[in-house]
Amino acid sequence: METKSQTNTYLVCELYISPVRDRNEEKYGFNENQCICCKKPIKDIENSYWIHMNEGGYVLNNKIVTEENTESLTGYRSMGCFPIGNECAKKFKKEFLFKYNY
Repeated sequence: METKSQTNTYLVCELYISPVRDRNEEKYGFNENQCICCKKPIKDIENSYWIHMNEGGYVLNNKIVTEENTESLTGYRSMGCFPIGNECAKKFKKEFLFKYNY
């Protein structure tokens, strides 16, 4: 699902869930530096992509939606940001991805 704003720009999209996510979660367990989509550990977290999500489970367009306006624009509060691996990042439009400034 993608929801467009009045300016025809996508505000949210569904989180991509890799078909190997469950297998990777069993294999690697929980790690704070793992891709939210496939649960594979991210080796170079400082250069990885990140996504911003809301409590509805949607990925937010970080060019429009901020921590402060998430609820008013999407109807759900912000859940924060999560790392995403390079392969899974290819499943998203660029406006949904950002690099964290360490």
